[in-house]
Order: sequence, then structure tokens, then C-alpha cells
Amino acid sequence: MISRRSSMNIVRLRRRKRVISGERADVKESHIQQSNRMKVGMGHQFPAANVATTVGVLIPVVDRGKMDGRTKLARVMRKIDIGFNELGAGRGRW
Repeated sequence: MISRRSSMNIVRLRRRKRVISGERADVKESHIQQSNRMKVGMGHQFPAANVATTVGVLIPVVDRGKMDGRTKLARVMRKIDIGFNELGAGRGRW
């Protein structure tokens, strides 16, 4: 048989779980809103690239070797999302 104290603890845990679930949903919604704002901001900074257009991609210092160039040429293969494209290069896709 469950004592009164343990049943109160169970009620408290369930209530806390509902609060945490609500807070997680709020955080997820705010992250989605922030990412949408960032996508809109990027659209104003960079012009839209059409499919089959060749673009230059800046390679970060940590991802290139000593003799590698600063940029790589890639072609826009398809549009994935608002402001995001799938790029293809000579040795595969990015």
C-alpha cells in the first residue's frame, strides 16, 4: 500500500514534469523563431544563388592545410530551404 507521503511525492513529481515539459516547448519555439530571424537577416546580406551557379566558398583556417587555398569553387546543386543550398564540388557534395 502506498503511504500518504509517497503519494504526495508522486503528485509533486508529475506536476514538476508538466512544468519542465512546458518550459522545453517554450524554449524550442524561441529557438525556431531565432533561426527564422537569422535566415531572414542572411537573405539581406547575401544575394540568392540560383541552381547551376558557381559560387566561391571560404574555407576556415582550421579546416584547410598549409598549402590549400582560402576558397573552393562549388556549384549549387539544389535549394534545400530558405537561404540554404546543397553545393557540389569535384569530389562530392557539401
